[in-house]
Amino acid sequence: MCDDGGSGELLHNGLLGKWLDVGSVGTIINGLFQQHRGAEGASSVAPFDGGNTAARPTIASDEAPSVRGEEAEPQQACCSSPSSSNSSTVSTSCRKQLSLDIDGADDCDSSHPATPTAPCSPDETLAIPRFWFEGGGRGSPRAGLEQRRIRDIEETFAAHPDGLSLAELTPLTSALCGFPSYLNALLFARVTANTSMSEADSADSAPADAPRDTLDAPRVTLDAFLSYWRAEVAPFDSAERLFRLLAARPRARTLTREDLEPVVAALLACHPALAFLRKHPQFQARYATTVVARMFYAMVNTSRSGRITLRELRRSSLVGALSAVDLDKPDINQETVFFSYEAFYVIYCRFYELDIDQDGRLRREDLLRYGNHALSAAIVDRIFEVGARPFEPESGAAEHPLRREFMLYEDFVYFMLSAENPSSECALRYWFACVDVSGSGRIGPLEMRYFYSEQMRRVEIHGYARVPFADMLCQMWDLLQLRPDCAHITMADLLRHADAASAGDGDSDVGGSSSGSGGGGGSAGVLFDCLFNLHRFVAFERRDHFFERERRLDGFRNDWERFASRDYQLLASQAED
Repeated sequence: MCDDGGSGELLHNGLLGKWLDVGSVGTIINGLFQQHRGAEGASSVAPFDGGNTAARPTIASDEAPSVRGEEAEPQQACCSSPSSSNSSTVSTSCRKQLSLDIDGADDCDSSHPATPTAPCSPDETLAIPRFWFEGGGRGSPRAGLEQRRIRDIEETFAAHPDGLSLAELTPLTSALCGFPSYLNALLFARVTANTSMSEADSADSAPADAPRDTLDAPRVTLDAFLSYWRAEVAPFDSAERLFRLLAARPRARTLTREDLEPVVAALLACHPALAFLRKHPQFQARYATTVVARMFYAMVNTSRSGRITLRELRRSSLVGALSAVDLDKPDINQETVFFSYEAFYVIYCRFYELDIDQDGRLRREDLLRYGNHALSAAIVDRIFEVGARPFEPESGAAEHPLRREFMLYEDFVYFMLSAENPSSECALRYWFACVDVSGSGRIGPLEMRYFYSEQMRRVEIHGYARVPFADMLCQMWDLLQLRPDCAHITMADLLRHADAASAGDGDSDVGGSSSGSGGGGGSAGVLFDCLFNLHRFVAFERRDHFFERERRLDGFRNDWERFASRDYQLLASQAED
């Protein structure tokens, strides 16, 4: 809502600016200013520079064009005689200029001044075409589409005058709203939620022998669906439509764990590839927890607030992933970012192996055994102290310190995804927070030496060659392409290297991981491997450049997909034996 002060003026100038930027309008208005200056002999208004928004004229408040509702009217006085400044008339030449096609603006030569025209005739009016539509953008390309959609909706309901049942609503869910078909029940609940109260009141006031079909088998009426369509679907793109569908709270600005769980529950109930899990409720619950945790992880919840914003949803691939596992897609393992059953099986089995007492919690000594003792004690301590967790509020570690004494299954999901794909954006943020002991947002040589010294002790115990700290530091500076005089590494340095590697298709001899939630990101994670992951550090020192190039052609998008596929095959073969 705009107030009566600066925000209203900002909206006013913004709409005026949009109109001035349309095609040749700026050039035409400039010519009209020049014409008015010639007629008056002087001008208190600077001419407009051909649509350049940085050079728009400053117009007195009593001369500014009014922007009311859906259209903006140009200043009439610029082409009117002094005696008719309040008139809404313009000359024929003005109307011809303002009706120029946008494509014709390129043919205009700004070096030639506008030709003066005769004063406006009082009986000729100018009709400015509407240039902005709420929810439709400039030119409203969606206006006609929405009308066709409404006709399709009305035709669908025409065959069902009493309303649509849950099954009958499915075509509208998929074809018109763009949601996957397994979210049909959720859409049905959202549409009927607004009318259920009134229907219940009507039923309570009805005679005792009145039919109760409405309550026993609710149906969606045409009016109810159109009301939901106009308010929650038509004005928005696919990401915001999904956001508003999932948000259980009215006008919610974020999505919580409880908002995402119904999506996985619907998938488990409907998808044929997951039908075998219906006999195993414990595995169903673990699968749901894994998928929701991966949603938070892959959407890069940088605020670590336990809530997903619309912006984070837009940045993620969740909208496309939901469609990729629709009921007509039989192999759910093809979607590897969120829903893959094979990935879930790998994560769950590794957690189960570490959880010796089977209490659903891991402690420091349990996590030290991960990956055949791959991690140092120093980094494990930091993981328990500050490691990101999916459903913990930002202040959770401070308010509930005992919660940090153990790691739940969903916390392990975050950890394992970061450990096996250390160069993804999510993993870089995860490990950066752990290594940044001072909490300054920078990793300096002192912090790196703290972790590297323990790494070298472990290297010597296993009989590997020791690498001096200065040599490792020089390698990392060259890898991240930092200036020699740079004394610290920031998160921006790591992300910049990841983005550059992604733009170059990760063509590097040093790594082959991926950036973002599931895409490529070069080898920025090698820094953390060198600091505390023994097996990865040794593999980096003994790397074969030819093998690295071959690995990038194996069809996997990142290290996590490669690890999950290999580990699933290993676990499956062990289960068969």
